[in-house]
Amino acid sequence: MERVWWLAQVAVREQEGLREVRKEVHAEIEQGGKAFSERQRELTSWQQGDVVPTLLGLFFGCSCIMLCRRLAFFGKAPRPLVLVPAVPCYLVPYQVSYHVREAEYLIEMMREERASLSDTLAAMFGRDMSN
Repeated sequence: MERVWWLAQVAVREQEGLREVRKEVHAEIEQGGKAFSERQRELTSWQQGDVVPTLLGLFFGCSCIMLCRRLAFFGKAPRPLVLVPAVPCYLVPYQVSYHVREAEYLIEMMREERASLSDTLAAMFGRDMSN
């Protein structure tokens, strides 16, 4: 839990540095990812197939709909109106978990040893932090 909190803080506080690292990683992916180490390829595959943000969003969105129906909110209103509170209950957990998971991915991409790309990413992150 402590790591999740730390990743959330990094995702908020280090947006500029992570943005530069993200651009470089996306540029490398567009070029075929030849500079990636095997671990970085695994991380990228994991990130591209990550369903946790979607599942969290669905869980909280559906929970909100169930709660609204149980408490009889919108009882006399048209049925689609129950989606009004469900949308933010979907979007907020989705966005939070997406950015935390992306921060974890980018940090792990910079940590990879024996890969020149990770050194480049860490240098870009550090350079952006000093500005």
